Amino acid sequence: MVFDEHEETLGESMGMTLEEFLGFEEDTTEEPVGVVFDNDTYDLFKVDFSNAVLSTHRAIADALEARVGSKSEVLRFYSDFTGRGKTSGAILSLGEMIESGQADRVLFLTREIAGVEEVYRHFSNTWPNINVIPWSGAHRGEGKIDVIRNNITRDEAKKAQVVISTHAAGKLWRKHGDYPLGKDFDLVLIDEYPDPVAGGQFHLSEAEALSEKYYRGPMGEQAQAVRDWMRELQNNRGRIPKPDWAKGIDPRFPKEVRELAEAVRQGRSFVVTRGKHRSLHWSKLNMPFEERALLCSATNELEGWQMDPRVSLNHLKEHRGAYSGVSAHPFRQHPPTCSGAFAHL
Repeated sequence: MVFDEHEETLGESMGMTLEEFLGFEEDTTEEPVGVVFDNDTYDLFKVDFSNAVLSTHRAIADALEARVGSKSEVLRFYSDFTGRGKTSGAILSLGEMIESGQADRVLFLTREIAGVEEVYRHFSNTWPNINVIPWSGAHRGEGKIDVIRNNITRDEAKKAQVVISTHAAGKLWRKHGDYPLGKDFDLVLIDEYPDPVAGGQFHLSEAEALSEKYYRGPMGEQAQAVRDWMRELQNNRGRIPKPDWAKGIDPRFPKEVRELAEAVRQGRSFVVTRGKHRSLHWSKLNMPFEERALLCSATNELEGWQMDPRVSLNHLKEHRGAYSGVSAHPFRQHPPTCSGAFAHL
């Protein structure tokens, strides 16, 4: 990805400061509401999916199987185009995994309360024998939006096989270390990319400076390993093995180096290329149980680019999806002044 030094960045074009553009929020307590659209069919087994969507269903089933079978304690990602059936595929696969005994309990996180309601309607209608519970302010009777159930209790949710909640709720649980619905989830599905709460970047020049500052003893060996790894990053266009230095970085190193090591170790880092220079960027999502999670989004790579304050509108426009074979269906007017079409979940 090549950047023009004089090109207007996305943040500048929107009249935003760097902090506003990055949108980091440590205290994310408010759940976005959104709009619930009524579908004609909530039982996904009765939907005639296109071949393109069925292909996505098979792919996400494989990704979920791999996640459950993995001993790796890092967040995993699944990317596909918008409207290609990531959510419907996840609902179908997760239900099968629960009924077959591969998983006993699943946490499903969406961006908005409306998403909780829509996933709940699809999941409960598709898998009526599975105990599915929606968990948001609206579903606990706090208003905000009309939902099928607004009387959910904590005791009821703690017994559910599938809990559907919001990104904001998950961040709050992790921030306070308080998990009101328990920690016994075998699998976590994060639907759509959550807003990061922090982020950073590390350049080869910083690695070179680090090795010059710390050049003696064990810290010197680690600093040299960081530098050598960053040098390798400049020339290697394939996957680089996870480095040993990230596993046990000395706590006396500066904060940015310790945070970099944690991000590399947990699979939260990505590479940004600017001309011939490659830097390592990282994001902190603060999602619960990331070691058991699969993040499904059409914009995983795009969100990674957005962590770079230099990313431009032109670069964002390059992110395109192929939608051949995806069918669209009309929906009833909702709200009264709107009408349109939606692709499969």
